[in-house]
Amino acid sequence: MATLDGRLREKFSRGGGWLTVSALLAVVVFIFIRAVPYGYSSSPDVAHHYALIRWLHDHWGVGSGAAPVLGEMAIYPRYAHVLAACVAAFVHSPFIGMQVVATMSLVACWAAVGALSRLLPGKSSWLFVGSLLALLAVNRVYPRLDLFGHEIVVNYFLPQLAGQAFFMLVVAGCAFVERARGSSFSLPLIAVLLAILAAGIHLLPALEGVAYGLMLLGMYAISDPGKAWKRLPALVIVTILAGLAIYCHPAFMAMRTISDNNGYLPLSFLTSLPRLAAMATIVALMSATLLYVSLPYSRLHASKVAVAARHVGCAGGAIAALCLMQLVASRFGIGSEYACRKYAFGLSTFLLLQISLLIVIIRSGRNAASHTTQRPLLGWLQPAIILAAMWVLTFSHSHREVTAPEFLAVESAASVARATGAVDGTMHAYARGLVVGDMSNVANYLVSLAVFSSPRDGNGYAPLYDHDFPEPSRVGAIFSSTTHPSVWSDPSCIRTRLGDGFVVSDGQCIMAKFSDVCRQTLDFSSSGHLPETMMTGVSSAGDTGRWTDGKHATLRCRYPSQGMVFPRSLRLSVSPFSPSGHSQHLAISVNGVPVGTWSLTTATQIDIAIPESARSTSDTLTLSLDLPDALSPRDAGISSDSRNLGVMLDKLEFR
Repeated sequence: MATLDGRLREKFSRGGGWLTVSALLAVVVFIFIRAVPYGYSSSPDVAHHYALIRWLHDHWGVGSGAAPVLGEMAIYPRYAHVLAACVAAFVHSPFIGMQVVATMSLVACWAAVGALSRLLPGKSSWLFVGSLLALLAVNRVYPRLDLFGHEIVVNYFLPQLAGQAFFMLVVAGCAFVERARGSSFSLPLIAVLLAILAAGIHLLPALEGVAYGLMLLGMYAISDPGKAWKRLPALVIVTILAGLAIYCHPAFMAMRTISDNNGYLPLSFLTSLPRLAAMATIVALMSATLLYVSLPYSRLHASKVAVAARHVGCAGGAIAALCLMQLVASRFGIGSEYACRKYAFGLSTFLLLQISLLIVIIRSGRNAASHTTQRPLLGWLQPAIILAAMWVLTFSHSHREVTAPEFLAVESAASVARATGAVDGTMHAYARGLVVGDMSNVANYLVSLAVFSSPRDGNGYAPLYDHDFPEPSRVGAIFSSTTHPSVWSDPSCIRTRLGDGFVVSDGQCIMAKFSDVCRQTLDFSSSGHLPETMMTGVSSAGDTGRWTDGKHATLRCRYPSQGMVFPRSLRLSVSPFSPSGHSQHLAISVNGVPVGTWSLTTATQIDIAIPESARSTSDTLTLSLDLPDALSPRDAGISSDSRNLGVMLDKLEFR
């Protein structure tokens, strides 16, 4: 019976590389099928990275003429973008090219994490896998740390994720080489060199790679106390040369400039710099513990776990050290909080890896770990299991902002409009009024910027923030859709009809329709041509109207010089924000004269009789709304929307 058990164990543990690769590929194919059709971010970064990929796809180079369109992306490290542009050339879609590279980065990063389990012997490897899976499951509930892969959720850090994947592959590769051939000074030198080359992907993972290589070199130097003093000078020289190489790399100054901008980067648990500093300190201490265990002369040395402990310790320690250095630098005005937060993904991932590895060391014990050489039963499944768990427990529940078919329809129609000359003219073309998943404004901005090459000026940013064009006289063609009618697809201004309901309109025709003139009916929805300048305390237009935002709002219109007299009454159609029966008190004044107070819980039409004292001899009518009970959906526990909503304005009729 014992012989049969041994044979079965040998059969199912031997498999080696081809079984491991086959299992990994099966999970990779599944993740590609599930991930590529969806976008998980509606950040403007999506538009900026897409614009660079599109530019490379169209021009295969970034010249001086790209700066007005690409902005900082003209100097951005672009290896990942070049790869995406190459994929786009085969699939005829920069969006799919971008999605493929993002998903490749996901699975490569997670596969490298999973491969670390194969460094451990016998039952220790399954203990590592079980501990990591348990931590991933707990983290999904609390504290919901942002792990590798979340770089492209909410924000869209495609190059950083690609760089992290490269970094993790280097770490895993170096660990396996050491296990197979033993330690060698050439191994950390190769890691440092690869990291310097990887600066063309993204600077942050490149710095992590350099620091990892240097720490690994230092560990090799002190592993033999008798030779440490002879090896340390080599470490100093390599450190100086690596630092100079990174400093002189074109990516350094580009990313140094970008890091000074304190951008938006929300994190689920590491919501403040003190928490981030505490996390970095914990990871640094755990890294030091793992490195101590890996030393052959340490009291807690465990030889069969030493390789994994050394490389996970060096990689985690590199990330923690760089984060702490960045935190200190930010206190002196170098970099920003945004730059510090970018280390959160690596810190969180290595925290779970290090806890799992320490559980193995503590549970297995020094002797058991040292003498166990038996391959784990079904060990070839371990990397695939971890890869699947990373998808299921960390990423699959992420909010889907857009589907590929939605975006591809827009990309295709906009590309046809550009190729056929439908948007050509002496003035720039813009996309407005598109409805694309939950990233509509970003899609409008993306098409304007990347497809139509409109510059990043006031007019260029108007689609992103859904604001009025600050220079309406310089608006050329407008690309929109009749599937979701809006002011931007007014039938009288359409000059070219494309497939799937997309149209190109004359921009000057549409801009002429925007007016702050008092007329019989003012429509506050996205179908009404009302300029923002006639309102304060009011949000952007939606399908049914505009929400007031704050405790006070004003509506102002002017009378034409001829043809209209001051009205006797007004009818205002509103819907209050009334969660759980919350009552909205509304006080209205006309030209500074109070005309009434209402308590609202349901949609209603308010008839306003204008007193004689409010009838102005000027050419302006001002309607003032006071909303003391305005409430945000966030405070009401409905959503994360922080706007203080009072009433939804639908129509204002003059009588």
